[in-house]
Amino acid sequence: MAVAVVGLMVVFIGGSALRMSCSYSGPRPGKAIYLFGKDGKISRQDLIQAETELSILKNLRADVILRSRDIHGLFLSELLFSEGKMPPQLLTVLRQTIRNQQLRISEEEIHGLYDKTERNGLYWHLLKKETAAAGIAISNETSARVLRQVLPNLFQGASYADVINSFIGRRISEENVLSTFGQIFAILEYTRFICSIESLTRTQLSWLVSNERGTLKTELVKFPAELFVDEKARPTEQQVKSHFEKYKSYYPNQMTRDNPFGFGYKLDDRVQLEYIIVKLDDIKNIIEKPTQQEKEKYYLSHTSEFTRQIPIDPNDPNSALRQYTRSFGEVARFITNRMIAERINRKTDAILGQAKQLAEEKYGDTDIADMTTEQLKEASVDFTGIAEKLNKEHSIDVYSGKTGLLGVTDMQEDGYLIGLFTKPASSGQMPHVLIQVAYSVEQLDSSDLALSRTIKPRLYETLGPLSDLQGKIAAIVRIVDVQKAAEPSGLNDLFKPAKIRLDEPDMAEEEDAYTAREQVEQDLKKLAAMQTAEEKAKEFLPIAQEQGWEKAIEKFNLQYLPTEPNDPNNFDMTDWADFRKPSAEATEIIASFSRGLPGARLNMNVHNRDMMILETLFSLVPDDSNSPKELPLVLEVKPDLGYYCIKTLSVNRIDSREYDQVKSLLAFRQDSAGAQNLGALHFLPENILKRMNFRPITEQKLVEPNEPDPDAASEAQEP
Repeated sequence: MAVAVVGLMVVFIGGSALRMSCSYSGPRPGKAIYLFGKDGKISRQDLIQAETELSILKNLRADVILRSRDIHGLFLSELLFSEGKMPPQLLTVLRQTIRNQQLRISEEEIHGLYDKTERNGLYWHLLKKETAAAGIAISNETSARVLRQVLPNLFQGASYADVINSFIGRRISEENVLSTFGQIFAILEYTRFICSIESLTRTQLSWLVSNERGTLKTELVKFPAELFVDEKARPTEQQVKSHFEKYKSYYPNQMTRDNPFGFGYKLDDRVQLEYIIVKLDDIKNIIEKPTQQEKEKYYLSHTSEFTRQIPIDPNDPNSALRQYTRSFGEVARFITNRMIAERINRKTDAILGQAKQLAEEKYGDTDIADMTTEQLKEASVDFTGIAEKLNKEHSIDVYSGKTGLLGVTDMQEDGYLIGLFTKPASSGQMPHVLIQVAYSVEQLDSSDLALSRTIKPRLYETLGPLSDLQGKIAAIVRIVDVQKAAEPSGLNDLFKPAKIRLDEPDMAEEEDAYTAREQVEQDLKKLAAMQTAEEKAKEFLPIAQEQGWEKAIEKFNLQYLPTEPNDPNNFDMTDWADFRKPSAEATEIIASFSRGLPGARLNMNVHNRDMMILETLFSLVPDDSNSPKELPLVLEVKPDLGYYCIKTLSVNRIDSREYDQVKSLLAFRQDSAGAQNLGALHFLPENILKRMNFRPITEQKLVEPNEPDPDAASEAQEP
């Protein structure tokens, strides 16, 4: 998956500035070319670093996250990442938002965002300095936690590790990525402070700083209840019915004060898809491979792609640059792979384009936009017949079928559907992932997707051709049924998601099918196993105290072996460090980041679970102490459905000196009372320069002979 993520970022975003960071990994000494504030200085290296950081953020899709948050985020995204005017569709949405919320933001202010006299990196640098001066910062740990929540949705299935590894492969450290991500949202939080009418009292400020700076550290061993489930035990019918009635209105894993275990059986919004799929490996077998002559011709017509800037002196990264063109031998394998990939893509698009044309052949001359849902249904052509026709014509396997009704979780767990996305109609447009498009269907309208500019399909409308993040398949699909979120009508209702299994289609429904009764019975078994988990944790603790924690862990791992030989051990020492106390602000940030994404509720479920666990751990430490009165101890943790054996636990609190460092924020906040509509003004390029007292140094030479120019560095690319 990591390879797919890297590919997607390069295709839709580009990697020039990221490659620049390989040569310039951080700011180095250099003469100042600009001044700001009272005595702040900006060097050419500062600007190179700023452009590098913006590229990191672009590759993290921070621009998408910002736009989906609020108007301040939208303005900040346009300031830092846009190069031209606001897209008409986005401008229309913004105007509607301004009108509906009765905001006092003028057209002149909106268009003023694009009146830039400097590079985007300079505005980024100044905003960072302004925010830091006010004492606002977001820790790397908080950034990592947020990214773990949002990256799977942004990169459809790619984990935090996948995306971070793609940066590390470009010699950009995880710490660099996290600190840069934290900086842009620190800027956004600072803007929210400044542009709010609410006054910030000293008590509130102290609480805010405490949440950012006060941290928890602990060592513990988990005893999950599921490890001790007795599969032979059966709950009574009365227990099953009572439990179902109590929790049927909750979604699965929807943890609240009244439902700390996260039990829930409510069905999410669901869609049923009909699909035609081809495997790219099958396409590869029927295309013509490029000849030597074709590869050489390709090289000669694309030499600019293989030309890059390199230092004249390889031992001095600050030396002047020269052009270097790689030889045909150096890039022959790359050319072969690219030509094959291009031919696979063309053939795939041709086959699926033909499939889409056959699927819509009954439309005649009618514009699809003028057709009703019923007309689309009546004019739809059976995908099975189309697949059979294409199979014979192209001599490859063309798969067709229908899923069951799929919730967001079902689609995320489907190895084929999760990676599908629509290709941008033109350069500069964002791709639309299928999982987001599908749940934007008019009949559901369950997501606030306006600012993300996702297309809204209709039932029986053909979508595609769709590409695959993993580069394994391509498809066209259509949504043929939808069901809005609802409680199950009874315990014995049978649900058949019928996810896609191309190589074993007959097994799909049987393996995926489930009833609410089965889920309830399994949850009750886990709940009953909580008692055993407590007993085992209390049995473990004296052994750990007498023989040592490592010996005790080893003993229990021998007693409770993994189910599969390659599975990790069931018991291990868990080390948590630098965890912040839960806050409403953190919850609001996660909610804002997730807004407009299918599965936003799933993100909040994970966040709420983590917050409830941290609250439980923080509650063990008295306000006048840094650690619990008694250690080690056994603790029930309902959100984790188990018990913890806690070896160590401490809270690092802030002192008065740290509080004084951010006290100036109070003055900023009080001076900005009544500034509810200042978001656009705050980010106007002209205002940023004036506010920061930005001015050039005119009495000294601006460019050092051996100092790389940002424009030249940003052009240093390689295939």
